[in-house]
Amino acid sequence: KLSFSDPTRSTELLRDKLKQILESGTFPNLNDMLILMEMLETNIRGFAFLIYELPVEIQDVIYEKGKSDLWYKGFTEVGELDPDIFHSVDKMLRARNLKSNELFETLLIQCWRMENNLTEFIKRLDKKEAFALLYYLPKNISIYVARSVYPGGWGDLLREEKIPAITSFDRLNELIDLSYEFEPKYTKKSLETFMNRQDLMTYLKECKPNEEEDIYKILGENSELEKLRPPFYSYFYLESGSRSDIFKQLPLDNWALSVFDAPREFKLKLEEVLSDKEKYLLGIYLSRYNQNGVDPETINNVREQIGRLTYTYKYNKSLGEASHDAESGEEDDQNIA
Repeated sequence: KLSFSDPTRSTELLRDKLKQILESGTFPNLNDMLILMEMLETNIRGFAFLIYELPVEIQDVIYEKGKSDLWYKGFTEVGELDPDIFHSVDKMLRARNLKSNELFETLLIQCWRMENNLTEFIKRLDKKEAFALLYYLPKNISIYVARSVYPGGWGDLLREEKIPAITSFDRLNELIDLSYEFEPKYTKKSLETFMNRQDLMTYLKECKPNEEEDIYKILGENSELEKLRPPFYSYFYLESGSRSDIFKQLPLDNWALSVFDAPREFKLKLEEVLSDKEKYLLGIYLSRYNQNGVDPETINNVREQIGRLTYTYKYNKSLGEASHDAESGEEDDQNIA
């Protein structure tokens, strides 16, 4: 059994295990990223220690493939050696004999990173190709997306026979390039922004929506902070149809939390997309929160979720409009010809 009374020996053993993983030539694959994400969620200081035991060029690769604010926190945290790190590394080592195409693994990681964007990405593929991707993703992701895109045929994912992976070099590169339109790589600039703006990020978790709006207006549109933490207030500036689309993605009690203790104009904007019954229920939720109180962190989490949903919606809409414009241009060229 490993003893941590000798940190130097323990660190040497960890480095030996990491060397074996790197020499396999298959790191990082999707399984590795899932393990690293689990570390971030349960042992962030262990994650930081492990990451900074890797060569700098590998650290950069892992950083580019990150997802969520936890990734930024993990790369700025002070690391600490503990037994759980070895448990995670051993899980990675056991899976090294699984052979996979490096490009296909890159595409799978991109699909995992997309979160809310994955449904729109999958809609760009034909069903055979879509299922050749979804089959290899965690079922809690793939089933949800398949049911959304193929409500009558998603059960094919549960069949016993294995669905062949995509192997075409050219096609994999095309799909990877397309995936970066939906979820770009994390950049060192975004990490620098996170480190430099941590005090501002903390304030944004506590301030009112109208104060949040003032801050983002000063920073200007398309700032690095907007990508890092999409603002909540921007939802209320969308047209009614767009607000209605996003509203359907969260339960009403979450929306009530989002406008609780917010300026009145935010509540009125929300009510514009509600039915009479929903307006009645919104009032009940707000009254309940007013009587019992609400944890500010819970409110902040909901507002950040709405901000990200809004950012994703606007981004996907811009992609759709660009695609439509390109198709229209091709039709015009054909007509001219």
